[in-house]
Amino acid sequence: MASYDVTDSAMKGYSLIWNERAYLLRLAFFPFFIKFVCAITVTMNGFDFDFTKQALLMLPSYFADGWVMSHLVRLIYLDQRWPFRPTGNPQNDMAMLRDRAGGIMAGTVCFALIEFLKTGISGFIFTAATPPGSVPGQMPTTPVVPPEGVASIATPLIGIAMIVVTIWVVRYIWLYIPAAAGFSGREYLKRVGGLMGSIRLLGIWMICTIPLAVAYSMMMPAFDPAKPLPVSLAFFMNLIHAAVQMIITLITTAGVAYAIRSMFMPPAQKR
Repeated sequence: MASYDVTDSAMKGYSLIWNERAYLLRLAFFPFFIKFVCAITVTMNGFDFDFTKQALLMLPSYFADGWVMSHLVRLIYLDQRWPFRPTGNPQNDMAMLRDRAGGIMAGTVCFALIEFLKTGISGFIFTAATPPGSVPGQMPTTPVVPPEGVASIATPLIGIAMIVVTIWVVRYIWLYIPAAAGFSGREYLKRVGGLMGSIRLLGIWMICTIPLAVAYSMMMPAFDPAKPLPVSLAFFMNLIHAAVQMIITLITTAGVAYAIRSMFMPPAQKR
């Protein structure tokens, strides 16, 4: 397992997003608009808890987000900015464009596929955890009676096993980063190492996600999921949610990208 500083990688992610905020605002403007339109479409059609339809409706947003994140990765690894600035040498420019387009396309497709699968898996887990007859997003009025005997022992074991598997799978969520940067995803997985490597990546994700997620949850009031929201309120909430989600994804992508870069650097060059 490659060695790197979890906190330092996360802080570099925060610093980059803040320092490049003007560039990232231009880069993410239209993708953010696509994200918002997809999100409001999901809400207006009542698909907040229908994860299959939600994944299909959000697919354009996944590709738009992947395009932004791929450009962010190229900025971190290769100092490449959008739009492309030709050097004046047609042969070199074409070679650079081909390499750049290949990385952006690979990262975009990989990101969209990962997000699509995440939504589908989340829907499967949510459906399995929702008691029959209950309203999605609400606590059941009738308490669920735990099984007895062997089943009562198996249930926590299954829960622990799912947690371990989830932590292990975390490494695959970031495969779009090596894809966008243009290096081997297999080598990246090899350098992550065992379960501890996934835990370190999970630590970066938590440092980059929790502060904004907590601030967002404190600002947003609670609503009854069984009752539809007024159109104006749904519009505003989806706008804020899309913005927070975009910022969190940018920060986590930058933080993990710095960590992955450290995995491939000789110890003497790590700072």
